[in-house]
Amino acid sequence: MRLYGYLLGGTLGAAIIAFGFGLFFGAFIGHGLMLLALCAFIAFLLIGYFLPSVLAGHFDHPRMVQIVALNLLLGWTLFGWIAAIVWASWGNRVPSA
Repeated sequence: MRLYGYLLGGTLGAAIIAFGFGLFFGAFIGHGLMLLALCAFIAFLLIGYFLPSVLAGHFDHPRMVQIVALNLLLGWTLFGWIAAIVWASWGNRVPSA
């Protein structure tokens, strides 16, 4: 779980820094850095959105297919995402080798 926290925190930090540089230097450098910031932000959102599915796969959860389906269909709602991450956190606590 600590690895996922570092991954999310690092991606968010990189997105904020890239977005800040893009806003500050955008007029001088062009739109390349803004595109980089947008890509980093989208990557952060995707990692956060699919975190319940990744956790279910990492811990080899017996109901992984149902958790992925819940994450895909209702993950866009806060209730569905919280339900998926709680469900993925319960069950098998031994990481798959």
